Amino acid sequence: MIILDRNSSDYDAFREARNVLKSGGALCMFPGAHRIKEVIGFHPGVASLARCTDGVRVVPFGITNADHLSVREVIRILLRGPKAEERPTVRFGPSFQLPPAYLPSKQQREEDVVLIRRSVLDLLPPDMEGENVLYVVERPEKGS
Repeated sequence: MIILDRNSSDYDAFREARNVLKSGGALCMFPGAHRIKEVIGFHPGVASLARCTDGVRVVPFGITNADHLSVREVIRILLRGPKAEERPTVRFGPSFQLPPAYLPSKQQREEDVVLIRRSVLDLLPPDMEGENVLYVVERPEKGS
């Protein structure tokens, strides 16, 4: 499992995740990174990883009935199945590749995040769509 600090630029984790993709592996990402009842903005790393390796396919998934579970518990359920009392629902959408880039990189990443977020929201009840908050990742100071 690759753990990264979603509030900073974790280049080592990003490189490790990219190597997984380059070798044909798969990643399960939670770009919303919050266990709340609404889907808010996604962190941009999901789009950056999908864009940085040729041939990467995105498989969107939405989880309902799980706001009482931690991300760690959701991962366990995805890998091993739920316990009787948990009862979350996971819906997978069709896989897709990001369309060819046509904008400057920052704008393209924002467009890609919107596309990925929409593909997840399409799998969930309409009342789960929250405000699309734009996440800003803090870059470490040079020399620190």
